[in-house]
Amino acid sequence: MSVGSAKELDFYKAAYELAMRIFKISKSFPPEERYALRSRK
Repeated sequence: MSVGSAKELDFYKAAYELAMRIFKISKSFPPEERYALRSRK
């Protein structure tokens, strides 16, 4: 089986779907919580 791109792999597709679900959920967090996820203080 030849793979032309990582995006063709089932693992990649599942990981991407999970990341998008987490992103959509995190958009509903209060602003102070969203910024805390990105801050490295």
